[in-house]
Amino acid sequence: MSREFMAMSEVIAQDFIQSILFVDDKAYCPEQDDHPFDVNPIIRESASKGLMATAFAPEHQDDLSMVVSIGRKADVVVLDWRIDIKNISPSTGVDLNEEEDDVADFRGNFAIQIIKSLTAENDVPVDQLKLIFIYTGETNLNEIMTQLSESFVCFKPLDAFTLSFGGVRISIWAKESAAPRFMHMPEMKPRLKSYSGLLDEVPIEYAKVSAGLLSNTCLNALTQLRNNTYKLLADFSPSLDPAFVAHRAMLPWPEDAGELLKETICGQLNAILTNADISQQVSSNIVCDWLSSQEFIDTEIKATDKHKINIDSNKRVLWQNKGYIALLNSEVDNSGKAILSEDDIKNFERRRLKKYSCESFRPHNFTNADCDEEFSILTHHKRNFLSTSQRPSLSLGVVVKKNENYLLCIQQKCDSVRIAAGTHRKFLFLPMEKDGQNFDVLVKNELQGYVPLSTCYKECHALEIIEFSPFEDTGIVQAQKEDDYYYFIGGPNDEIKFKWILDLKESHAQRIANNFAANLARVGLDESEWLRRN
Repeated sequence: MSREFMAMSEVIAQDFIQSILFVDDKAYCPEQDDHPFDVNPIIRESASKGLMATAFAPEHQDDLSMVVSIGRKADVVVLDWRIDIKNISPSTGVDLNEEEDDVADFRGNFAIQIIKSLTAENDVPVDQLKLIFIYTGETNLNEIMTQLSESFVCFKPLDAFTLSFGGVRISIWAKESAAPRFMHMPEMKPRLKSYSGLLDEVPIEYAKVSAGLLSNTCLNALTQLRNNTYKLLADFSPSLDPAFVAHRAMLPWPEDAGELLKETICGQLNAILTNADISQQVSSNIVCDWLSSQEFIDTEIKATDKHKINIDSNKRVLWQNKGYIALLNSEVDNSGKAILSEDDIKNFERRRLKKYSCESFRPHNFTNADCDEEFSILTHHKRNFLSTSQRPSLSLGVVVKKNENYLLCIQQKCDSVRIAAGTHRKFLFLPMEKDGQNFDVLVKNELQGYVPLSTCYKECHALEIIEFSPFEDTGIVQAQKEDDYYYFIGGPNDEIKFKWILDLKESHAQRIANNFAANLARVGLDESEWLRRN
């Protein structure tokens, strides 16, 4: 990866990282240990680099829960490998470790327990971005790597001293105080780090997890939101509480006020990101740095049936800086005249642009074959069956499935709420057909992979009207969970199950509804064929 792009990624990571936790049983008494760890210098070094650091010296097995509690909130966790703790018997109060011949934690048992508790909850991986350093005075770094690999089989080894799984990265380093014991192991010298050197590695290692055009932009956005926390709170001052409560009192369904507040907060978050101009994180210059960081194989694209263009690094830069029209116009003959006509360019745009854009900017040995589909889903799904924290409700943009038939709800939001208990409400649905050519929605199916769907808004007679009842006294139609899926129950006598698939983003759903309304409003009339054909 090019140094320019990685350097920028490290700056973004450095701006985002705020807190670091050090866990070492000798943190506050380094003089008693042959693997010293002096907390005062490390906190001063952290402060000089803009990091809030704290150190915790566990003494008992029960301290594990406290370490995990603060470790979950820290951006970076640094663990000593050998953490000797007391294992107090609940019945006798005796340290059970004293009855053992070898009390030292040479196998890193407590460190492994911490990592397991940080990265999983009830054996379910925790979604998080976390950098974990093993910072040890031991010399057997290879054995530590082996022990970690055996303990975390789902983690992928990235190099001789680094493991990764999801957003968690574990890296092994040696304390500078152990340098004399590494004299005959020169290959280990890069792993020896002083306090300052270890902290210098933090943004470098963090960036190796987050470095990417999209992820850098997202991380920068989170930094901007965090930096503007007070501004956001000032906009939503407690002095406005009476106005909000009065607004709530004027609604026939007071709970609707929460939705307005949520949308207003989202609008303010968007304003903060707009003012921060986070889109500059994917400017042409930065995209070109990203191109330089990747390995591409030169390819040929057919601009027309008779003319091919060789896409090398310079052509890719031109394409990204000026656009595909500039790329096509750059093809000239010996006299300097453009080879491609306006019609050639229009035909290329219509027939070939999508295919060649995807092929020309996919790095060599790139493993994510479905990146175009995944990015598409990210841009037009609000949420889908892969990620939901609350029960879906039926409204504009909800896609459901009955047997093998997909339906899109086009009922406006105002007509999807405030449904009286014990009554039914008719909802409007447009059928969606599987169409690999002209589709406007892409669905990820567990068995069939990606399913392209085309909304049948041109056939007004295909509109389906289905009745649903509100859930209890909520005033809305909510899906019920059954076997890890959500279903809307409706139809005659509430006998039909409609499997919830996804919610489209509001603008995407509204565009489809507008297209249907425009088609519905078209005028059909009989007139003179001589007149019509003029």
